[in-house]
Amino acid sequence: RAAAQDSLMRLMRLVSWGLLLALIAHAAATYGALPEQVPTHLDLAGRPDRFSERSIMGWFLLPAIGLLLLLLFEVLTAMMPDRPHLINLPDKERFLALPRRWQAPVITEVILLVDVSAAGVIAVFGLVQWQLARIALGGASGASVLTLIAPMFLTVGLLLLEPLHQLLDLRVGRDRPGDLVLVGGGLLLQVGGHDRD
Repeated sequence: RAAAQDSLMRLMRLVSWGLLLALIAHAAATYGALPEQVPTHLDLAGRPDRFSERSIMGWFLLPAIGLLLLLLFEVLTAMMPDRPHLINLPDKERFLALPRRWQAPVITEVILLVDVSAAGVIAVFGLVQWQLARIALGGASGASVLTLIAPMFLTVGLLLLEPLHQLLDLRVGRDRPGDLVLVGGGLLLQVGGHDRD
């Protein structure tokens, strides 16, 4: 399971950086053809409701924010294994009191969540940038905001499947009363009694 999670984390980071490179390449490829007025905001129906003068800073804002977010996520996920106090979890004091070997699977789950979320955010940025370019270059508008944020809904749905699967597959027979059991997604359960040995 740990090897599969490591592979998935590496894959999600490659996907995130690949999507960011595609976003930057698309912004660069379309910038020269943009008219003097470009859309900068979409309403809920996907129609532009704000425009501004064409500028490099304005057109490359989403790619720049995406780059900063990915760099921030890289730094945070690199720090998490050595600084678990940075992770905001329910019942954090109990989590921090666990031995390192029990903290490690939770930290891995949190890092995976960050990696998958990063890919979803960059995908949404790319779809918004693509829609803005399409409209600016004379294409039809109308892709709803829900269509543009669908990758985030899909990401959240996929992330919820794993903890649900683990909850349904939980076997507590080998655990002593009072033991904490990692269920998934960082959820800790206390089995049986309330006192720790």
